[in-house]
Amino acid sequence: MTGTVSTAITFAPVFSVWLMVIIAAVLLALATVIFVHRARGGVLRLAAFALMFLVLLGPHHQREQRESQDDVVLVMVDQSASMNVEDRAAQRDEALRAVQNRLSTNPSLVPRFVDFGAMGAELTTEGTRLRQALVTAAADIPRGRYAGTIVITDGQVHDMDDPAIGGDLPDGPLHVLLTGERNAFDRRVVVTRVPGYGLVGQETSIEFQVDETVQAGETLSPVPVSLTIDGQIKSTMQVMPGEDASFSFPLAHAGTSVVEVVAEDVDGELSTINNAGVVTINGVRDRLRVLLISGQPHAGERTWRNLLKSDPAVDLVHFTILRPPEKSDFTPIQELALITFPTFELFDIKIAEFDLMVFDRYVVRHVLAPRYFRNIESFVKKGGGLLVVVGPEYAGSRSLNETPIGDILPVQPTGSVIEQGFYPTLSDLGRIHPVTAPLISFSGVDDATPNWGRWFRQIESSERRGSVLMRGVDDQPLMLLDRIGDGRVGML
Repeated sequence: MTGTVSTAITFAPVFSVWLMVIIAAVLLALATVIFVHRARGGVLRLAAFALMFLVLLGPHHQREQRESQDDVVLVMVDQSASMNVEDRAAQRDEALRAVQNRLSTNPSLVPRFVDFGAMGAELTTEGTRLRQALVTAAADIPRGRYAGTIVITDGQVHDMDDPAIGGDLPDGPLHVLLTGERNAFDRRVVVTRVPGYGLVGQETSIEFQVDETVQAGETLSPVPVSLTIDGQIKSTMQVMPGEDASFSFPLAHAGTSVVEVVAEDVDGELSTINNAGVVTINGVRDRLRVLLISGQPHAGERTWRNLLKSDPAVDLVHFTILRPPEKSDFTPIQELALITFPTFELFDIKIAEFDLMVFDRYVVRHVLAPRYFRNIESFVKKGGGLLVVVGPEYAGSRSLNETPIGDILPVQPTGSVIEQGFYPTLSDLGRIHPVTAPLISFSGVDDATPNWGRWFRQIESSERRGSVLMRGVDDQPLMLLDRIGDGRVGML
């Protein structure tokens, strides 16, 4: 920073420029008339006119002492995760030291070092994002002091055309120092098209490409690619790099499926992280087929029926056991307005056609043979859903716990029934679980002021497994969910 002193004559006209031009024209015309007619005292008049015009111009003597400001150079240093590949970090540090040494030889340049893409509080997962860091760093630098930018990075910038980033890039030179090897080999999988959702049991396809860095004269060869769904390899194929390819597969279950396309690793490539493309596909059912078995008539039976029938996407089959085998009043069958319970068709032939079975207050009266319960257990393990809603019958000798499906139920009854008023509470998991999270508005924020009425009966039981979503008296489990094989079991 050096200082200089300068002097100059400046003018500050009394009137505006156009008015001063008019005054000058008038004075010039008067001077011409005096000169033409050779009037006496013409020289003095001309001198007076000139002096008057000079006064109107407002001359000033200006003396300035100026101090020059040093220019600012931005040095942008890439700290993203890709800099850890091979020896790029060492190359970056070496380039940074060289830039520091070169800038230190010029005292008129002030370097400002800025790290961008750091994997920390400003975690970025969208590649090398330079523009936002550069706009922010240059925001407080006066335009006249900006000397330029030096960027030390390893590749392409991913946010130069991002409309969400406000502000203009600084106007000045930009120099890039690239790390890495010019002829390094790398392979990556790019998923080009993936559906947001698919129908369960129907074919869904995903399109992708395998890209490789190819040197002049090299020939491409097919790459082994595998398809993995929820951690299990489903298919493999050979794919030529650069060509579009696709996998077709059925979705096995509703909900989110994690689909991964993985290309075979090659020795010597830059990174194997990008050899896989991972996406999620939400499986939805075209129609949800539900079998509701009510063990006995009760007030809540219609609630279940109305709830399931209110959804047009649910196909409901409902049976209520009104006439157990031990009930014998000698009424002729042809005079009963009842159909025979098709146990063989439902629990043997067509059991795989259902998505969910609901046992509502079911009492074991030998309507279903033991082998049907074993079929239900196999149905759940293969991906079906089972919801068991029980009452006092679960604590007795005719409990579902005494059947072959008792082993997959999440609780075991103690034989006691608790009959007292209580308010159900959500567990910590129940507050965030999608099944019970909407009930927070009823249970209250802190369970101290619930918005629903009291419950008056609970079946005492001990936990076998599963996740407790609701609890009742003395923290007894009230609602539980569990995964059995590929299926799920819920119990209330």
